[in-house]
Amino acid sequence: MFLRFLKNLWAVLSRVLRAFGSVQIAILLSLFYYVILGPFAIGYKLVRGFGSAAKYPRTFWIPRKTPSVTQEFLKRQF
Repeated sequence: MFLRFLKNLWAVLSRVLRAFGSVQIAILLSLFYYVILGPFAIGYKLVRGFGSAAKYPRTFWIPRKTPSVTQEFLKRQF
């Protein structure tokens, strides 16, 4: 009888504590994001500068050379 009570108590407590843990981790991660990561990112932008992305090209794609369309080219599809 006492063992059954402990099992039921454990089942209820595990559900409640899992929900409590989910709320707690959401709060902790939000605090980490806004208190630690936010000021670090602002400081990084101030030190590195806001225009640091301008020195890189917009794309790394190489322009494709289109072959002349001949009958042999049209037969070879791959």
